[in-house]
Amino acid sequence: MKRIDRFALLALLAFLLAYFGFGIWIDDLPVPGVRGGGVAHLHGISIWLLLAAFLCYVACRIWFSPRENLDDPRAFSTNLEDLVPHSSKLGFVFGCVGWLLFLAALISMFVV
Repeated sequence: MKRIDRFALLALLAFLLAYFGFGIWIDDLPVPGVRGGGVAHLHGISIWLLLAAFLCYVACRIWFSPRENLDDPRAFSTNLEDLVPHSSKLGFVFGCVGWLLFLAALISMFVV
């Protein structure tokens, strides 16, 4: 992964964590819609469920997904399977848990 890509991902992660933090602080997280200009507002437990789903996605995508580093064959990412033998299974579990938490956040938005 190139340095600029890594920086962009870290900047996006920092922005989203700050956005979630502000939403938790004021107990209102506006989630903009694509069509019609609608905005969904999450409150209370829905924000926490969406944050947990986001963190599961980050764990699945960044840590447990297979990465390629063509520049250095001795890189940590190429030896990830040796260090964490079940990394692909853990990534799958984190992905499934993330989707379930995301669906729970959407359902709780309408129920609560």
